[in-house]
Amino acid sequence: MPPAHLAIWPPASTDETTLRANREGFQKFVLRQRRLVDVSKVDMSVELFGQKYDSPIVISPDRRP
Repeated sequence: MPPAHLAIWPPASTDETTLRANREGFQKFVLRQRRLVDVSKVDMSVELFGQKYDSPIVISPDRRP
């Protein structure tokens, strides 16, 4: 980072509090490996709030300026 940017860098951001919180939060998630699973009949349906959907719901932010 250029030295000029360090002058406006907030001192609180250097204590890595957010980084530590993110790492602790992600440790709660585990990726389960699924080996020898029959993939000839894949079911992508999902049930959400009692409603069944044929495919997972994807929500993403709008990146238009």
